[in-house]
Amino acid sequence: MPSPNRAATMIMMTKTWSMVTRPPPGPGPIRVKDLSPQERQVLAIDRSKGVDVCMWFDALQMRHDEMSSRNITDRTALSGILHRMRPFRHGQLAEMYGRGEGSIAVEDLAYPYGVVVLEGGTMAEQARATMLGLLAWHIYNDAVFRRQETAGRLNSEMHRTFLVFEEANKIISGVAAGPAVDDPMPMTSSIYSTMFRDARKYNFVLGVIGQSPSELPREIVSSCNILLAGRLKNPDDRDVIIPAMGRSEKGFHYLDYMNHLERLEIAKFVCVVGLQRDKKFVEPMLIQTLMLEAEEPSNEDIEAHFGA
Repeated sequence: MPSPNRAATMIMMTKTWSMVTRPPPGPGPIRVKDLSPQERQVLAIDRSKGVDVCMWFDALQMRHDEMSSRNITDRTALSGILHRMRPFRHGQLAEMYGRGEGSIAVEDLAYPYGVVVLEGGTMAEQARATMLGLLAWHIYNDAVFRRQETAGRLNSEMHRTFLVFEEANKIISGVAAGPAVDDPMPMTSSIYSTMFRDARKYNFVLGVIGQSPSELPREIVSSCNILLAGRLKNPDDRDVIIPAMGRSEKGFHYLDYMNHLERLEIAKFVCVVGLQRDKKFVEPMLIQTLMLEAEEPSNEDIEAHFGA
């Protein structure tokens, strides 16, 4: 008699076969390698409601406890993995990533309105950075697969995704106070450099908002073609922004730019728009934003409006 987990898996796979076009095979276990790519996708969607990180953590914890105390290498490696996964086993992250029929695919969060705002609420900063980083990875990989499926079609037929990181220095660079002198800020994950470097070819647009440009990894700043800089009082921040505007941060010739950034008024920004064919359109320009006359909605207002 199969174990409960095995029986649940067999039931899920039986349900999956009823959703595909060809008839199920004969009696016996169904091997995943025998499924077509479409059938594997259906199976993954169905199984995702019955599997979560908690089950993975418990399985690794059991294996760790069963290991011999003399197997120091494997126990140490598993201890490190469990330490990083523990926030997903308990508390808010466990509920958010937990299994259940009420789950929804990350790539479908913005439907049907086309806009979605994800926030960590009162979660700890490290847990919030981890959660938003995982969501960004899922959304980006969905864009990669959709681009492969739409190869050869017109750009107008492709669905474009615009992902903005608020407080990007905390999400991308972690929660440290700031980098040491001449020491670039490390990223919490190497996926960010790949996302910012390759996003355009997948019809994926990325934006970052932060108060301290010097705390962002240099490769991410150099990947941004559109730049808006407000008042910057930190010299390190100005040293990052001035070269991004096509000026030199060294010497006396561009001191006026650095002084101007330090004395910018409220709601004014220096803007640079890249990817232009004429050099004059790439020059920095001074702009002033307009205040949006609207009241900030409460959580109850949002739920009432969108029927959440």
